Parts: sequence; structure tokens; C-alpha cells
Amino acid sequence: MKALSQQNIPGKWIAMSRLLQFRSVLLVVPFLFSISHPILAQFVGSYVTEGYINKVESPTAFEVSNCHVTLTPKTTYGDIETTLAITESPLRSHILLGAYVKIYGKRNSRTKTVTANTVLLREDWKNKLKGLGVIDKVIASGPQTLLSADGYRIEITPKTQITYVGDLHTLSDINANLWIRYEGLRNPQGLLIAQKATFFPAKPTHFKALKGVEIYDLGFEPPHAPGATASSAPAETQNPDADLTGQQPGKVHLGAWRKSHDVPADTALQQRIARIGARLIPAYQRDLAENDPTKIHFRFYAVDDAKARDDIGGLDGLVLVPQTVVARMQNDDQLAAILADGIAAQLQRQTARVVKNSRILTGMELTGDIAQFAVPGLGIATSLTSLGVGHQENIAFQEERCRVALALMSNAGFDILQAPEAWRRLGPRHLPTNDQKLAQLPYPDRSGYMLNIIGLQYQNTTAIGSQAQQDLESTASTSDQ
Repeated sequence: MKALSQQNIPGKWIAMSRLLQFRSVLLVVPFLFSISHPILAQFVGSYVTEGYINKVESPTAFEVSNCHVTLTPKTTYGDIETTLAITESPLRSHILLGAYVKIYGKRNSRTKTVTANTVLLREDWKNKLKGLGVIDKVIASGPQTLLSADGYRIEITPKTQITYVGDLHTLSDINANLWIRYEGLRNPQGLLIAQKATFFPAKPTHFKALKGVEIYDLGFEPPHAPGATASSAPAETQNPDADLTGQQPGKVHLGAWRKSHDVPADTALQQRIARIGARLIPAYQRDLAENDPTKIHFRFYAVDDAKARDDIGGLDGLVLVPQTVVARMQNDDQLAAILADGIAAQLQRQTARVVKNSRILTGMELTGDIAQFAVPGLGIATSLTSLGVGHQENIAFQEERCRVALALMSNAGFDILQAPEAWRRLGPRHLPTNDQKLAQLPYPDRSGYMLNIIGLQYQNTTAIGSQAQQDLESTASTSDQ
């Protein structure tokens, strides 16, 4: 048989042969590379889910987005941005309650669990943070000024690039109820170290509706004496010890159809709501004169609404909590978390107004200002779509409220770890009565973010780091025997 020469072989077969040789090289190189770098690994399995770790079940198992995730000795860990994953990554120690992760692995539909081959973490502790907020407290003065604003503790250092607006000229002029636009990074102690800071006095008007920003008037009327004409005008102050015995229920109109709901004349219930709410009001707000245009006249009431599972806000500092929400809370700390969310929403609405009135953020439209720096009251009967705000901005709005609410709770002496639990109990439409099912309730993303902030800023999360690694090594040695 005559030997075949290259000239006798069709060109397409030669091209295919070379392609096969090239693909063989591609298969061999990673293998050789893995021999010299045994801790490196490829992604194994498919993308499963991502979200905040909302429950740690054991050192080798956690829950994220309703998925039960199991870790093994071969699980690799990496940065969600670079996607490089290794088994001995220092990121392993950052798998905490509240950490944001992306999971690759194999799902077992029978056991409803996921065996994680790769866990990618979002390194939130490295994120650049920026925003706009009212200074609610000056914690420390001097060259290393420490402020509380927008749910952060912000440190101004000699390296911070500072801009003063109006009659402000030095750090000694800075006090509560002024405004700061900030940009910086969070340090390991949870402080936001400002790289840039702009301080300016706000010039807001009294509370009034801004087209496309404010929520509609709820027509609120508090409980009142029989025969008396109830007034919907905002009261300058609320007496948390008011005795409502013998009074008629108040009224409020909620929802798109403006359905009327009772405000119960229940003395014990309304006193409890009012006292917890008053305790949460920022100190700088309480100290403002009654006629100060920046003062928010907060009022707190329970309302008869069987369907709502959130706080409800109105104009003029009104914060309502449905009785069904109150019933689901196990203690005052959990109820404080709901009321703090309502206060945070009112502060966000004031921020939106400051942006519009002062126009400090030049070159940006109102919707852009709000989308990046403020919130006009997410989830409290307002239409964000009228602002052209999308899903990602909605998430940012809710996250800001979470941060501010945690700060309010912490300053008032409430247990901030009860906040994620409170929103977890409001997740299902019907709260389970079985203790076992109650314990298995998943944490919603809002709770996950709160846990994330608690870990990053309050140094009080639960890790599954070093002890988990010991358990994994023990499992590996057992399986090798």
C-alpha cells in the first residue's frame, strides 16, 4: 500500500488534526499546573444560588436563599470578582452569618441540600462607600473627628479632603443636624474612614408633599373622645402615657383604594408603641425647638390591618405598625426594629427634600441624587417608579434603612441582633405555630444584610472559620482511613 503523503490529505482533515493537538495541550496544561499547585481548583458543578448567609446550621453547613449548603474538605473559596478559588484561601474565615456568597456545586433534590464545590465571597469590607446623610451625633471632636451619619460611624482624618459650604469653615463648626456627603472605606474596626467629605447646612422647608417624591396623605385621625371632632392635623408632640379609656378609635386610609382602618383606642397597646418609638427618636431631633423646620414630629400608633407585614409611614413623622406585626414580635427589641425602620424612612424622606432644596450635588438630576444618596421612603405607600428608580436602587434604599435602623436601635440600647429575627418572623404570610417549623424559617435578604452590617460594623457576628476548618480536616482524615 502506498504511504499517504500530506499532499494526499484534504486540507480540512489537516486543520482538524491540528485542532485536536491544540485541544490536547489545553487539557494537559491545567493537569500539570494542578500537580505543582495542588490547592488550586476549577469550578466543579453548576451555579446554584447567591445571596446573604442567613443561617449557620453547623461549622460545615449554612443556609442562603432558602438553600441548605454543605461544605466539604475539597470545597474551594474565592473572591466573587476574580473567581479564583483555592481550598486554603484566607477568605474561608470570612464565611460569616450575613456574608454575601455565590455557590457552585451539586444540588440534591431529594434532601434539598447543595454540596458546595466552590464558594465565592463578595468582599464587602473592601467596598468604597459613599452617600449623603444628616449628622445625628458628633462622637469625638478634633483632628480625628468621629461622626454618626447615614448608619455609619464616619472618621474624618487629617488626610480627608474636606469641603465646607455656607457658614461652615472648620471642623469645630460641625455638629449634629448638619449634613455630610462622604466617600471612603471601612476599616477592620468598622469605622468608615472618609477620603472625601462635604459639610453643609440643610435648608429644608417644613414637611410638605413634593411631587413625585412624597407619599400621599393618609388622612390619619388619632383616637378621640366621643362626640369630639378628630383632627388630621399633625400634633406637635405625642404623649406616650395618654389614657385612651372610653375614647373612640381613630381612622387612617391605607392602600391604593384608600380603605379605612381603625386606630384602636387600646391604652396598653398604644402606650407600648409610643414609648418604644419615643426612645428610638435620634437625640438631636428631640433637642430641636418645636418650630425648627428640620424637626420631625414623630408619632407612633398601632393600626388594625390584618394583611400588612411592615411598618407604614405617612406625612409629618407618622409611623404606624399593624396589630398583626405587633402580635408576631416576641419582645420589645423586635418591635423596636420595626419602629426604627419607620423612623429611618422618615429621615430618608427628609434627605430627599434636602437634595432637592439645596442642590448641593451639582450636575445631577433629582432622581440620580436620590438613587445614589437618599431614599424617599421605600415600601411605605410611595411610588418609586415615578422617580425612574430601578431594582438595584430599591435594594440600595432598603439597605440604607437597615443601617440607619440598626444605628437607632444601638443608640437607644436595644438588642440589634433582634432586628434580623424580627424581619424573619414577618417573612411568611402565615407564621407557623409549630416550634420546629418556626426555627426553620429562612431569613429574608433584609435580615441577611442586617447581619452583614452587624458583623462589619458592630463586631458581633458568628463565624464558622477556624473551628470549621478543624472539623473539615477531621472529616478528611476520617475519610482517608
